[in-house]
Amino acid sequence: MFVEIEKLKIYYENYGKGTPIILIHGHGESTYIWRYMVESLSKIFCVYSMDLIGFGYSDKPLNSDYSIRGMSKLVIDFMDELQIKEAILVCHSFAGKIGISTIINNPKRIIGLVLLGCAIGKFKIWKSFQILQNKKLGKGIIKRFNEKIATATLKRLHDDSYEITKRDICEFLRIKENEGAIHAFQSYFIQFMKENNYIENLEKITIPTLVIWGENDKFISINHGEFITENIKKAKLEIIEKCGHSISEDQPEKVSSLIVDFFKDL
Repeated sequence: MFVEIEKLKIYYENYGKGTPIILIHGHGESTYIWRYMVESLSKIFCVYSMDLIGFGYSDKPLNSDYSIRGMSKLVIDFMDELQIKEAILVCHSFAGKIGISTIINNPKRIIGLVLLGCAIGKFKIWKSFQILQNKKLGKGIIKRFNEKIATATLKRLHDDSYEITKRDICEFLRIKENEGAIHAFQSYFIQFMKENNYIENLEKITIPTLVIWGENDKFISINHGEFITENIKKAKLEIIEKCGHSISEDQPEKVSSLIVDFFKDL
């Protein structure tokens, strides 16, 4: 399904009834990462998963706002268009900053937060990712992404127990499907790396917050999850075994169960 926001088409999926819960994917991802979780979550919640602008099936304009604030505004505009008064946000990886920005700027609209392996402050980013900050060089590298590079990257993001499929590789390579996709992938990353002021906002979050981390996350250390949990008043940390950075795909049943148990009385 699509909803039009400021003349741009935003793709989303909707399942179930109950308290609204919005799933926000990380950098270079799409609604695809939630495919194993939506059914179980929809038994309790009204689930919305959306493709951020520039990703998945959503429009990919060359002149859009790919900043964290711009993305958080998109979340609120999405809620307004679909008449969602308030919701729980589930954010993966880079989307953690989007969730926090949304809460800080619209505190009455968000009633719960889930952070799945989210980067909030500075962390040791892979050197292969750092190059993307160079506009010309980074763009050239993205264009050269192929099945071999996609497979190697996915192996680092997932736990060893996860079996990578052809569909996974195809979805990964969508980040280079056209100029708009390449621009969005690089622009969002550059903006994300520039905006490092979210640590100071953690203490302002007073809503129930569930922090979930993969025990074998090679992209963002568990120490980052512990730091986040210590700085949010109502936060609880859960560490999942046999799980890497791609939490919603490595251990979808476990993640869904933790979310349902944490928010079932909300």
